[in-house]
Amino acid sequence: MRIKLVATPDSLDKDIKDVLDSLDKELFYDSPLCQKYGSWWWIAYDGEKPVAFAGLTPYPVNKTVFLSRCGVIKSYRGLGLQRKLIKKREAIAIKEGYSRIITYTSYDNIKSANNLIGCGYKLYTPKWWWGVRNSYYFIKHINQ
Repeated sequence: MRIKLVATPDSLDKDIKDVLDSLDKELFYDSPLCQKYGSWWWIAYDGEKPVAFAGLTPYPVNKTVFLSRCGVIKSYRGLGLQRKLIKKREAIAIKEGYSRIITYTSYDNIKSANNLIGCGYKLYTPKWWWGVRNSYYFIKHINQ
């Protein structure tokens, strides 16, 4: 299994966007596709087969990055891919000088919530619901 950085906020190839959108549709079929431009994106491959993806969206004004959508094909869950993708995204955030990482996960996605907690993220209540309302919100302070 290899994880590859496939896009940056300044560069997203159409073929890679199509792969990301395909994974997004397969894994999050009940919600709209997320925005792909303006973010870093990783794809995990088993050989040539894409099996997981994750994004990181910068908000430079307040030195914050957002762990955007992350999904793992069902038959590849339990192999630590989500945590590996969290670590890849954190490494970029640290390298780029961001001071905090935020994200959320739906109330029914306890495994993702536990993965975030296991990676040092803390639950918090945002001043306003900037994501999905029925969700747990997480934050991690870095570069301090």
